[in-house]
Amino acid sequence: MSTGSAFNYISTLSGAAGIKGDKGDKGDKGDKGDKGDTGAQGPQGAQGPQGVQGVAGPQGETGVQGPRGEQGPQGIQGVAGPKGDAGAKGDKGDKGDKGDTGVGISQVRQTATSTENAGVNTIEIQLSDGSSTTFEVRNGNAGVLSEDLYTKS
Repeated sequence: MSTGSAFNYISTLSGAAGIKGDKGDKGDKGDKGDKGDTGAQGPQGAQGPQGVQGVAGPQGETGVQGPRGEQGPQGIQGVAGPKGDAGAKGDKGDKGDKGDTGVGISQVRQTATSTENAGVNTIEIQLSDGSSTTFEVRNGNAGVLSEDLYTKS
């Protein structure tokens, strides 16, 4: 009979009062039990203060240039500046083209003759382009001024 069975048997025989003996020596430590299940997660704690900013990292490479934007509107015209100094005299220009043939005198002739005092002589001048013109010349006389000839006639 095992120790546990004997104890149960004796307890049954003696009734409720039972036989009580001296306390026995302490037994050896038992084996470690199996690990229990993980408990439920507790509530999240309050957020802590923000940490100190870290040191800036090195500058990255320059990116590719973007496309050129549209041209903006024309700006307002600025105020005119002061007049500048005169420039240096330029070089002599090229010789020009030969001009058209000019008109010359081809003939001079007297068409009317007078020998009288204050008489009228008519002179005709013919030009090389075929045109002609006439003018009159009054005769003078000794002692008569030309002023007198024009005022009297």
